[in-house]
Amino acid sequence: MIRVVLENIAIFLIPTLVYAAWVLLRTNPQTDEAGDRAFAQIVGEAPLLWLFTAGAILVVLSLVAFQSTEGGRPGERYQAPTMENGHIKPGRAEPRPTP
Repeated sequence: MIRVVLENIAIFLIPTLVYAAWVLLRTNPQTDEAGDRAFAQIVGEAPLLWLFTAGAILVVLSLVAFQSTEGGRPGERYQAPTMENGHIKPGRAEPRPTP
């Protein structure tokens, strides 16, 4: 569960990190200003509302995308890919046999 939370936090922070990288790359390294700009100062001047909104939209889109991928239904079992007559038969979900 902690992995899922960390992945969602990472996705949420992507717009802020891209913005910070863009500001750092845009700054001229020959000036003294470039060396003095810390990450905290860049984030302090950032349009945080827009960055947080973009991060939230990315998280929602990723959750929708992963939710809509097809998987097995409750009660089904996963049959791993197998080799039959020299061909690979893909993995699939099959109903569990009734005892």
